[in-house]
Amino acid sequence: MNIVSLKEFRSLPEGTVYMKFNPHVFEELCIKGETWEHDFVMTYITQEIDAKDSGECGAILETAMQDSQYSIKMDFDCYGRDGLFEEKQLFAVYEKQDVEGLINALQGCLVTGYN
Repeated sequence: MNIVSLKEFRSLPEGTVYMKFNPHVFEELCIKGETWEHDFVMTYITQEIDAKDSGECGAILETAMQDSQYSIKMDFDCYGRDGLFEEKQLFAVYEKQDVEGLINALQGCLVTGYN
């Protein structure tokens, strides 16, 4: 993993796995999309719910809170603009071996927790 500045981060390719980093604190795990002139596109890896809008998302979550057997469908291809970064924002960027390690850990979970 590397800690990079906003300028360095914006130069990285689509598909880069990262977290915003505030000294000693990591934020949500994300995937970088396109870089725009004054912004960039991204998706959260772990928290996007498959819903047509925020109202439907809220209804899904309400149902799930009442029924522990209710299955929430996730959306792993839900990109939007970031728009909330500061010029001094730092980014913790996963290197290839970090992504491979994450994939291996998740594959291990399939064997041990979902077999």
